[in-house]
Amino acid sequence: MKTRPQTGSQRVNIYLVAAPKAYPENRRPTSAYDRLLHAWITDEEYGQLYDALHDTPQWRNLPILARLAEEGIYGALAIEGVEVARLIDECEVAVLEYPHLKGTFDTIHRVCRSAMASKLGLVIEGD
Repeated sequence: MKTRPQTGSQRVNIYLVAAPKAYPENRRPTSAYDRLLHAWITDEEYGQLYDALHDTPQWRNLPILARLAEEGIYGALAIEGVEVARLIDECEVAVLEYPHLKGTFDTIHRVCRSAMASKLGLVIEGD
């Protein structure tokens, strides 16, 4: 059983990159379109997302969103370009189950749309 991430003063960076698995190792752009975004969910939203997903068995049907909630606040989480569209789909399903997190899902959805427009994946790095 996973334990809820502690929230408080964690800072999370979100990068749109062409090669999400390679980026954390090299710390260099993987394409001319790679970039750091300045808008992402807060550590408090991470905690609320984690609690909501683990409060019901529904989280098993949302594997990418569950990975984001469990791993996205610490370390580096790579979400490949093909997974970005699935993450959007999972957010659309999850908002029906957890309408109080609509703002969180909207932020994730916006970032995913930006990634898809440039055919990029995501790297989420927390401290």
